[in-house]
Amino acid sequence: MFPKIIILSALFALSAAVPSNLTNISVRAAKSYTVSANEVSFVQAWGYCSNQNKAFASVLTQAQNTAIVNSLVSYPTGTFWIGGIYLQHGALKTWYWVNENEDFSYQNWQRTPVITTTTINYCILLNYNATSKTGAWTAEICSNGHYFICEN
Repeated sequence: MFPKIIILSALFALSAAVPSNLTNISVRAAKSYTVSANEVSFVQAWGYCSNQNKAFASVLTQAQNTAIVNSLVSYPTGTFWIGGIYLQHGALKTWYWVNENEDFSYQNWQRTPVITTTTINYCILLNYNATSKTGAWTAEICSNGHYFICEN
């Protein structure tokens, strides 16, 4: 487990104002998920979820991944931030759920990411395929804009 201070210091370089004009659509599943209608950076998405008293979506099991995918059936194929980030602190390098305060136990990579830099932060995208109804993950630079998913 990482202390939250490490996560916060790792992300301060990514900080940006959370847009006030984001809209969202709530969908139903075992958990309640909110899907954004705007593309923003990972940090902006995390801030939006927090400001709405929601958590950034974490995927701890295959069942949770399936529930999120099932919640997206009315959406076209697209990419969505979920709450995973790659933390690099000295020799320690790991994928981490920001709201769960724990390392990954379940993973659903489309292809295993190879991180070769310590100067760029990577976060997790759920790649929703509307045709096959699947949601594999890829690593993406955290400052890029994508839709995102919050959970209750």
